[in-house]
Amino acid sequence: MVHRIGIVGAGHWSKRLVKGIADDPFEVHATVDVLPYGEKSDLLGAIGVPRERHYEIDAGDGLPEEFLGSVEVVQVASPVEYHLEQTREALEAGKFVVTEKSYAADREGFEEALGVLDGRWDSSLLHLHYLNKVPTKVMPPVLERATERGGDINHVEATFLEGYSEEDAGRSWLFEPDNGGVMLDWVHPVEVLGVACEAKLSFREGTPYLVEPEYSDRATAAEAEFDVSGGLFTDGATASVNVGKGFGETHKRMRFELDGGGQVDFVYADSEDEFETDYRGEWVWRDDGRVVESGRPTGPIPYEILVDELTDAVDGGGTWVNEERLRRVYEPVWEYNEAVDITDPVDDRSAVER
Repeated sequence: MVHRIGIVGAGHWSKRLVKGIADDPFEVHATVDVLPYGEKSDLLGAIGVPRERHYEIDAGDGLPEEFLGSVEVVQVASPVEYHLEQTREALEAGKFVVTEKSYAADREGFEEALGVLDGRWDSSLLHLHYLNKVPTKVMPPVLERATERGGDINHVEATFLEGYSEEDAGRSWLFEPDNGGVMLDWVHPVEVLGVACEAKLSFREGTPYLVEPEYSDRATAAEAEFDVSGGLFTDGATASVNVGKGFGETHKRMRFELDGGGQVDFVYADSEDEFETDYRGEWVWRDDGRVVESGRPTGPIPYEILVDELTDAVDGGGTWVNEERLRRVYEPVWEYNEAVDITDPVDDRSAVER
């Protein structure tokens, strides 16, 4: 049986989803967007959606009944401020729902989302694509070997900076408080720590930065310090998270510093490079300047893994999503956003680059 997918918010997620489907039992059947078909005809044609199966709505409107009645699976890929209501509508219509990035843009919405999901956990899959990247998949066994020999982790340095993008320059809404700001948009290092590493992060301090004024006058980068507990971490462990968009180059790395003096680095490939090449990233474990182990792992792209997860979930196999994991991912984001003013960022690009 081929499951028909309806996409809410047709954009770059749509193209990536279609590339991930390949021979799997899904087809993109219909779309909902605030723009008319004519303004998205190239994209919609490329993903196989004809004009009569594209539904135009105003921002904040409910999902059309005709759309919901024509699909079995709904992907919510609109701006995050609309995710809660759109996820709710699709679940109440009896659909399996894949929600991108987050169910909500703030703590209040998040708590409401937990109520919506109560009793429906097996009908909802949250897509956090760095959980499906190959370096994240190999991270737990690598860190287990490293900590057995080099001691538990006492500090993490996570730096996820993206180069300038014309697409992001046209998406100023990404950085607005109603959308969760840059820390939610770049939740990826926190999701890796919270889910793959089973860590709990508690916010200590942070600074919002304006790196690329062409993107927005809101913060386009964030620096945050956290206390870390659980998993393979020492008492008193810490994490420094630096994320942002609009830099001169792209750099995505997580460094785990061991109590015995060694360190393990995981470098991530850019998402577009994953589609065009076999490069997925690499990792290296060093101790006293010497390489103990290293690897350049291979494997499927995150969207192929997403479709595999979706296949299992739609067939009744469940998902990774539960309240405990969601709180580990999003509590640090809410704490950061409640402690700093992302509408009044520090205009100092060099501070973040350092």
